[in-house]
Amino acid sequence: MVSLHGSHKRLQTYQHHYCSVCMTGLFGCRWHRYQQSKVASNKWDIIWFITLIIAFLYVVFMLDYWLVNQNSEDLVAWYLFDKFGRWDPVFDFLLALTGVCLAYVFIVLLMSLCHIGTGHQVYMHWGHRVALALILCGCVTITLFVSSIWSAGWSLMYVSLQISGPFIHVGLMFGMVCMTWLIADWWMQSSSKVRSAVCVGIYVALLSAILVFPPFLESPCVVESSQLPRKPRIIAHRGGAAVAPENTIAAFENAAKHGASTWESDVVISHDGVAFMHHDDTLRRTTNVQSVFPQNAHREACWFNFSQIQQLNSGSWFIQRDPFNTVRGLKDDQRRVYANQSIPTLLQYLELARNNNVRVLFDIKMWDSAKSCRGHPYSSSGLDIVVNAILESKILHHNVLWLYWDTHKVSHNFTRVASAKLGSHMTDPMNLRRHDVSIVNGQFDHLDTQKIRCVCKVFNISVNMYVVDASWLYSLYWCAGVESVTTNQIERLGLLQQPIWLLSPKEFQIMWLATDVIGCAVCLFIWIYQK
Repeated sequence: MVSLHGSHKRLQTYQHHYCSVCMTGLFGCRWHRYQQSKVASNKWDIIWFITLIIAFLYVVFMLDYWLVNQNSEDLVAWYLFDKFGRWDPVFDFLLALTGVCLAYVFIVLLMSLCHIGTGHQVYMHWGHRVALALILCGCVTITLFVSSIWSAGWSLMYVSLQISGPFIHVGLMFGMVCMTWLIADWWMQSSSKVRSAVCVGIYVALLSAILVFPPFLESPCVVESSQLPRKPRIIAHRGGAAVAPENTIAAFENAAKHGASTWESDVVISHDGVAFMHHDDTLRRTTNVQSVFPQNAHREACWFNFSQIQQLNSGSWFIQRDPFNTVRGLKDDQRRVYANQSIPTLLQYLELARNNNVRVLFDIKMWDSAKSCRGHPYSSSGLDIVVNAILESKILHHNVLWLYWDTHKVSHNFTRVASAKLGSHMTDPMNLRRHDVSIVNGQFDHLDTQKIRCVCKVFNISVNMYVVDASWLYSLYWCAGVESVTTNQIERLGLLQQPIWLLSPKEFQIMWLATDVIGCAVCLFIWIYQK
């Protein structure tokens, strides 16, 4: 008799790995245990993993681009308004969308790394593949669009490296430490010596580049606190356009209250020969011209008589659109004042500046808009109209900062300002001295910090940079020794008591060496542990 107990076998039981199920389910839509494969990843799995890494790096780059270019965020909305007649917070939308995309790509990348760490096949579901393809296409499209309307944004990205470089070094070292675990694990399990050698060679080259990166970094904010230049003066861009409706009496009075040393503005000559303060070619963006003169809404401002311009409201748009997200902080009485502004004349602007003992800096738009104002009755005498208004206002001549170039030669004793956008000859110190120019006015893509230091310290010529709205950019120019900056954010920058960060050369060296030593020690530990 055969014993039944002898043929009895213990039933096999499976442990429930809930984390593994969630990982493979969310990444590859493989929710059942029998679908969880630990076979080697195939060619397409590797291609999509590389695509995932590229997408992650691209989205990080785009997020950094938006954060850096918050300094010029109003330009995107301004461009779209000029094209489509609508003012929408497009920049905020793009920044939020990029943040969401980065969060999604980071989660997918994290799941793929978990697959590699646990030995699972890196199988990505087609839904993730489609999403990655759309994100990459969207980033490329936005990159091309932004390059066409604001190429200076890439120059600003380069400038930002001087303020963020020391911290980028720390981030890169942290990233290499995280990647070391995966690379060391793959190297130990790889059967191909050639691929292993190539992979390790690339890894060592990248690590070496990160280790020696800091000495090539030149940041003006690496300086002893005792050698820090004095804080740049504030020039109110169009009267401080972030906190009051631009180019209005209320804006200039507010700028005086916040201690702005200079008011920057723009001058247009009306059809009947009156100089008034306005920036755009048309009146659509900053007035209610579409409701008052609907048939002439797209007409250039220089073709309106000043009696027509006086009928326009130049403040209500600021309350309605809130272009810099500052209206919510205004009191009710401020809102009422700002909502009932009119366009001032050049004479009113100059007399107000004289009474507040501030300097003035303005562009004359007759020459900037030569095509749209061609045939204007005062195209040849517009300069005389401006000079006569200056003389009539009795403002001190040295308080008038005159943007100088060949067509703007005057005999009066105004303070001459060279525009760096006109070319390198306008930043050549010897040429500036020859033409009695004492101030250079430039944008971040016109002058780098080395040129600024040369002009300021060696030749004792002041430099003004525009338009500087971000605290980090203001801090950078502060460390570089800039005399003044033109800004919309007169309140925020006026409150800064010191640059956002400042390191002495010794502190920077300690930070660099500590990051390299700790990072290399952790990487070495990981290699030893994996072996």
